Amino acid sequence: MRLRTPPGRMGVMWLRERLAVASRAREVLEQKLEALTRERHDVRARLAADHAEWQRAIELAEQALGSAELIGGVDQTERVSALAAGATVEVAFGRTLGVSHPTAARVTPPPLTPTPWSDTSQLRWAAAAYREALSAGARYAATRRALDILEAENRRTTRRLRSIERRWMPALESQLRASARALDEAEREDSVRLSWVARRRGTAGSG
Repeated sequence: MRLRTPPGRMGVMWLRERLAVASRAREVLEQKLEALTRERHDVRARLAADHAEWQRAIELAEQALGSAELIGGVDQTERVSALAAGATVEVAFGRTLGVSHPTAARVTPPPLTPTPWSDTSQLRWAAAAYREALSAGARYAATRRALDILEAENRRTTRRLRSIERRWMPALESQLRASARALDEAEREDSVRLSWVARRRGTAGSG
């Protein structure tokens, strides 16, 4: 990869400045990757806990529905669904290293409206259990999405870091060495030429 640089000493200075910028960018990206690694570890732990809580909530809801059906003697799924329907979900967002991602989810179900067929403790219990399962599922989904976003940012940052380490810095270093050698050779040639001119003038003056 050949870089177009200014000639002479100006080119050497230009390359050194670009190399210093690339080195600083590498340090910043390395620090960002370290921070992303810590954050992803925390989110993974939270995801496992949210998933376990969601599974427990589903099991309890199914148990509650089974009890309602056992006592009621009919399929209560539609009735329980009606009691738990119409919920709204609010997702809160935060930022980690400039990356926006979900940090929490809150489910607000509508108030339970008694009906002739819903005024039983078993149905109310089943509806409440399914509402809790819905809340747990929303929290799990928000955490899952947060991890996906952080994983994607980690991949982007890694690609940028590898580009700097494997492409830009080697190219700058190689060009800097070549430019420095060319500058040294040019300065030596100038020195030899000036010495030769000085000797010629000295010889002419003495004659």
